[in-house]
Formats: sequence, C-alpha cells, structure tokens
Amino acid sequence: MKTKELEQKLNELSEKLKFQVKEYEKDQFKIADDSEADSGLKIESVYKNEVEVYGLNKSGTEKYLLFKLVPPNDQINIWRIDIDGQVQQWDLLGLELYIKELQLANQFIAEKSDENHEEN
Repeated sequence: MKTKELEQKLNELSEKLKFQVKEYEKDQFKIADDSEADSGLKIESVYKNEVEVYGLNKSGTEKYLLFKLVPPNDQINIWRIDIDGQVQQWDLLGLELYIKELQLANQFIAEKSDENHEEN
C-alpha cells in the first residue's frame, strides 16, 4: 500500500474528519512540540519512509499528529506504529474511529513488512 492509498482509505472512514499523510523521503531531523521541555520544542530524528498521520479540523487550518508509522532502522529492525501523537483522549465515537485508523495503519505496516522480507 502506498501512502496516498492509505490517506484515501483514512478519508473514507469519516465525513466529519479529514486526514493528511506525510512520508519522509530521507533521514533527517525536525523540530517538534514538547510541552515538557522548557522551550516547548524538541529535535526528533525522522527516518526515510517514516509516515506521519494527521487529523485536520473542519476548516483544514489546524492539524494534529495522530500516530507515526516508523520503518526499520538502526535502532529497531521492524515496521511499527508510534501512537505518541498530539491527541491523547477520545470520546466513544472518536475511539471507534481511532481503532479503525489503527487497523488501516496495521495493514499498511504489514504490507511494508512483507515487502521488506521479499527484498531480503
């Protein structure tokens, strides 16, 4: 599954919420929010092919990191879902939607894992 296909499938889950998927093309560093740091910011490593999934507000002006799909790298040699996003609390309907999002994410990393095994 390609990232555009993942984004399309996520956007089919709900008419009220839109999703945006971003894939990084190379290893790099980025500045991210960190409410526990004195500056409110932190520097994070981002790996080639890492995918970030965002939920957008109704007007599309604000986006919130929901989770990341992290490829194999020097630290951990498997695809995985990092659920340490900006949204930490869900109501009943939101939780049902989040579970569906994670099921699609699981399908995405399962296919990516299969691709990695075929290459090796």
